[in-house]
Amino acid sequence: MRSPMSMFRTVPAPMGRRLLAYLVDSLVLSLLAGVPLLLALVPAAAAQAEDPTVQPNGLLVALAAVLALAVGGFQWWYQGTHGWTLGKRLVGIRTLSAETGRPIGMVRVLVRYLVIAGCSLVPVVGAALVFLSPFFDATGRRQGWHDRAAGDVVLDVWNGRDPSVADESTTASFTSRVEGMLEVDASAAGTRRGARAEAAEAAASAAGGPAVAAAPAPGAPPTRIDPWADALAHRTLDTERLPTVPVPVDTPFPVAQPDATVAQVVGPVPAPPLVPTPPTPAAPRTAPVTTSIPAWAGAGEDVESTRMSLPRPAPAPADRRHPDVPWADLALSDGRRVTVAGTALLGRNPAPRAGESPDMLLPVIDMGRSVSKTHLAVGVDVHGPWVVDRRSTNGTVVTLFDGQQILCAPEQTVRLATGATVSFGDYAFTVLTVGQGGEGPVVVEDERVEASGSGGAGGGVRASGARGAGA
Repeated sequence: MRSPMSMFRTVPAPMGRRLLAYLVDSLVLSLLAGVPLLLALVPAAAAQAEDPTVQPNGLLVALAAVLALAVGGFQWWYQGTHGWTLGKRLVGIRTLSAETGRPIGMVRVLVRYLVIAGCSLVPVVGAALVFLSPFFDATGRRQGWHDRAAGDVVLDVWNGRDPSVADESTTASFTSRVEGMLEVDASAAGTRRGARAEAAEAAASAAGGPAVAAAPAPGAPPTRIDPWADALAHRTLDTERLPTVPVPVDTPFPVAQPDATVAQVVGPVPAPPLVPTPPTPAAPRTAPVTTSIPAWAGAGEDVESTRMSLPRPAPAPADRRHPDVPWADLALSDGRRVTVAGTALLGRNPAPRAGESPDMLLPVIDMGRSVSKTHLAVGVDVHGPWVVDRRSTNGTVVTLFDGQQILCAPEQTVRLATGATVSFGDYAFTVLTVGQGGEGPVVVEDERVEASGSGGAGGGVRASGARGAGA
């Protein structure tokens, strides 16, 4: 069974290119099947003006039908097994499963076609609704009615990640690189170890004794012993097979001996004469030095010890709720908890555009500069919270409650549900709770705070010990 697809770095296909792919597929079908059909119908229609009994050329009509079935069957097979059609391959978009990230199969492609055909029974309006249905998708994946029925998603593989090939190619390249490094290291280590073994055996055979490790010559640099050669060669680590360095235990430590010739010529060396040492005068007495202890030090307290101050309690998040304004509580990755009512801009140094009046500016301290100056906008309206990427450098990724990920296209509005996490650069925030006015419990850190209907800081607040209690 395939693992769930990761939507990280994937981009939904733009609707303009989806329409262009449909037009290309229709053009291919019209050229291959329509030309023989026109060659059969046009002369027959001209001849029927003089002789009504004239019929179209049956061979050309049959050829048109065969070509139409061939094109349709190929497109069906190509999209079911590879995720492409001729038009989609040309414009760089691909139909893949929303669960596994692989081609959806021919049965689900048939379901997709049946939904389109059923809606097209209503002339003009049905086909228009099918095309416009991806705009109604609040998740940001641009899934139309036919996409939802087949459980697929259409992705832009030119500007985003293609999940059907990225995982396999990444795994294969990583495995090949690791195996190549292991093979190179093992071969080099085996060569070095074989050269040392051959040298030791040659020295032992020349001396007529057993093969032992040769001691380094005086003044020669020490020989580097590689204990990991066997481990790399066999890709396992066996501590009993690690080579050891033989240490001779019977060799006495060299001690310097006196030279007898020098002692006979020079003779015994007389001892130096003793010089009397003058007595040391006694140190004068001084009055004892007294140190005054401050009154704050206490009787039994060590004044030299470092005092540890108690941590100050973190300030409670400002309550921005209003009885008639929808709000959402967000938990930032730097530990802050904020309540957003309206629109807020996040970034290193967020600034509104010309004519824009956000309700909040939320700067983040990013020493790595992974967050853009105005990275994203987050807000709440009557339909719930939303986020928009403000053409940031590193992009914005929304992780849903079920683990699916959405890469936000620039200036695209993506709806957020409770529990969704928005990652931007090295920072992130999570939607804790959503409410209308002062209604409902608000989850803040490890406590549940219940706000009265009046809202604001003046409302009654009661904290309980329940962790993460929900509404």
